[in-house]
Amino acid sequence: MESRDPGVQLYPEVIEAIRQFIYSDAWERFYKPALQNMREEWMNRLMDPSSERKSKYPDDYIRGCFETIDVFLRLPESLITEHDAELERLEREKAEAGDYRARSDSGYVGP
Repeated sequence: MESRDPGVQLYPEVIEAIRQFIYSDAWERFYKPALQNMREEWMNRLMDPSSERKSKYPDDYIRGCFETIDVFLRLPESLITEHDAELERLEREKAEAGDYRARSDSGYVGP
């Protein structure tokens, strides 16, 4: 039987852990600056036009490093934003359903 990899599961408690992490000193004072420094180092490598650098680190490889670092920098906040928007949408739907139910129960279902 083939086992399927479920990937990363973003349960509400995981989102809250991410939220706590990105608002922590560890994120702001260590991880974020470290990632930004790595990005800058790759930028400096990209500026080196030598064939030696290009054979060791091709331009596309460095661009891939930029993208990966950018994902690590942007992903946590975007996951939280997406999660919060989904919760807000569900709350709106729940409120609308309650309004429709109250109107239906009262016998008034017109506009």
